[in-house]
Order: sequence, then C-alpha cells, then structure tokens
Amino acid sequence: MSKKIEMADEYVKMAEKDMAYAPEFHFTPPTGWMNDPNGLCQYQGIYHLFYQFNPFAPRMGRTFWGHATSTDLVHWQHEKVALKPNRKYDWVGAWSGSALVKNDRMYLFYTGNSIKQQQCLARYDFARGTAEKYAKNPIIPVDKLPVKKDKENFRDPKVIRYKNHYLMVTGGKQDGHGVIYYFQSRNLADWDYVGLFPCPEIMGALECPDLFELDGRYVVIASQPNNVRYYVYDKMPIDGGIELYQDKLDFGEYFYAPQSFRAEDGRRIMLAWANAWGKPIGTASHGWAGTMTVPRELSLDESHHLVVRPCREILAYLARQAGGRDGWSGAQTGYISKILDFSEKSEYDITVLKDKQSHAAIRFKMRHRDGVVHVFVERDGIYREACTVKGSKLSLEVLLDHYMAEVFLDDGRKAITEIHYHGGDCILYQEEAKN
Repeated sequence: MSKKIEMADEYVKMAEKDMAYAPEFHFTPPTGWMNDPNGLCQYQGIYHLFYQFNPFAPRMGRTFWGHATSTDLVHWQHEKVALKPNRKYDWVGAWSGSALVKNDRMYLFYTGNSIKQQQCLARYDFARGTAEKYAKNPIIPVDKLPVKKDKENFRDPKVIRYKNHYLMVTGGKQDGHGVIYYFQSRNLADWDYVGLFPCPEIMGALECPDLFELDGRYVVIASQPNNVRYYVYDKMPIDGGIELYQDKLDFGEYFYAPQSFRAEDGRRIMLAWANAWGKPIGTASHGWAGTMTVPRELSLDESHHLVVRPCREILAYLARQAGGRDGWSGAQTGYISKILDFSEKSEYDITVLKDKQSHAAIRFKMRHRDGVVHVFVERDGIYREACTVKGSKLSLEVLLDHYMAEVFLDDGRKAITEIHYHGGDCILYQEEAKN
C-alpha cells in the first residue's frame, strides 16, 4: 500500500490550518476533510469521537478514521489516525461504523470499501493509539448478504448489546428505497443474518443507521440527504416492535449521519456531521472542511417524540460565557434562549449570521395561523417551510458559533441546523416582532 497512507499522522502534524475561521465550541478536523462521526463512546471517563477523515486535502478522498478525545464534550484533543485504508478489502476507504467496549477493550466496526462494501472489525490499542485489524476480515462479506440485488449498497455498521448477544444494523437499498439489514452475533466476529426492514420514506440508499433503547422504547435513525428520520418502536423491531411515531430528526439542510452512544452516566448523546453531500464548504480555502454539531442529549416525551437538546456540558460552557445574562452575543459566538409569545404578536422575523457587507444571512420567519406556528427558513432569497409547532407560545434556543447556527424549538422537539459561511464580520442575531 502507498507510503503516503502510512505517513498520514506525520502529514497532519506538518499541515497548517487557519484557525481564525474555526468555530469556538464545535469540533473540526486538524486539517483536511471530515464527514460522518464514527465510533462514539465513553471509556473510563474519556469520550471518544472517531470520524471519516481525509488528512491530505479538504475534499473527499480515500477515507481514514480520524480520532479525538475529550473529558467534557466541549474541548477536544486530536489523537493519532485510528484506521487507514491499507488492506485489499478497504483500499478505497475505511468507511463509517461504530465502537463497542467489551471487557475493557474497544472494538471498532466499519465498512471496508474495495469497490465491494463489506463489514470489518478492528480492536483499538489504547497504548499505541491505533487500531489492529482483525486477521479474518471482512467479518461480513457481501456474499453473506442474502439478497439478489442492490448488494453494492451495504455499509455503516452500528453494533449494540441486546439481550445475551449483539446486534448489527447496516444501511442498504432494495427496490429504490432504503432498508436496514439486521445481523446478530455472540462473539463480535461471527455474524448471522436476521432480516431486512424497509424504510419506504427513504428514497435511495439508506446510510449510517443507528439503533438504541431509550426510556423503555427503541429508536431507529436512518440517514439520507435532507431526510434524516427517526422511528420509535414499543420494542425491538426484529422482535415484532410496533412503530409508535416517526418524524424528521432535524429540519435544517446541514445535518447528516447522526450517531449516538450511551454515556457512563446513562445519558444518550448524539453528534452529527453539520453538512450534507452537495453542499459547499466555505472553510476549504483555509485548509480544512467539516464541522460536527454540538453533542446533543436525547430523550422521549410521553407522545413518543424525540426530544433533542444541547448537552449539559455545552450549556454550562455557554452560561459561563454569558456571565449570568439571559442570552448573549460576542463577536463570533452567541446563545439565545427565550419564549416567543404569539398571543401578543402573530409574526416573528429572526435573522442570524448576517454578513455586514453582503447582508446575506440565515432568516427565519415564524407565522402563527389557526393555533399553529409555521417556521420558514430563507436562503438566497428562497423560503421553504421547515416545520410546524402547535400552540401560541414557542420556546426558542439558538446556538451561534462563527458560521454555525443550531436552533431548538418546542423544548427540543424540533431542531434546525444551518450554516452560513459569511465574510467574518457579521451581526449574530436580530429579531423583529409584528402584529
């Protein structure tokens, strides 16, 4: 394999990244390109974030697994490259996957792409800071997938403990729609096919599935550009679970491939790639491309709606920055938390990240009609209705960080993630209420 691939860590150390445009409390790569979060977990108090990574250029390429660690989910330490595309079964890329800690050992599951997409296993070595690939990879060759067509879409394994064994879900496509393949194992190396579950709301290949238990119910997350969805079941789908609710997970255009993990204190925490395929990345000229959302805590309400909020560590950090004020804004970062009362005003116009020179911005128009708040987002002069919320009072929480805008509505039942790569001198937040 290429000597250049083996020299990835040395290249990262030598590369220069212009930090002037980097966000303050959102994770970005040390250099090069980053997309999907992978292998999220916590071990002995340390949070681990792996991610899809091309260290050599701020664009998609042969894919590595980058790695970072944190003790507080706010400040991150870049670590060595964890996985390199240096085997015949993954020479195109070590694509997305997950991590599982068992008996004080961390196992990494990923899709080895060699034109064929096959599921692979590695064990992370804490002392060396790299992962050792399983000698018998791939652990699930594509030939073991018992479908007759669309085998070229078979990727992004998520592995969890379930009862007295392990479950793996991967994304795929059948008959033009997204599907999730289920496998089970007792030893993490030998896997049996369990079944296929269709997601007809996903047109095309389904990517980066997630599966977890939350508040006594089971949640499945499925990704496709501009259509990241969640499904809530009363029990595990392969055990005959009944769907209780489904909806989009985020109503913005810059949110993709979310993955979650169970923290040691029991919280379910999720991160996502704050971009989507086909969207321009304005930081590429600065030597890097890609941003993660802030870590978000997940819960379910009594109506089976997924509630998504910034994690408490991020909120504590923002509170310290605010110095006790109820909402604040600095030169490039800001935090706003308030209630919009539509019994007094029927319309609110909110503008964020407004470029002082071009006046380009992200604009939200909120209109109250017949007991429902309609939320519109404007980009480049075009408005789209992002979501609706019932009621006459609407909770609003906005996190602003250089070019990042994360908006949480209705106590976290609706989220909108957007990006605006402005010129660097911007007005963070403006609000106008109308009768």
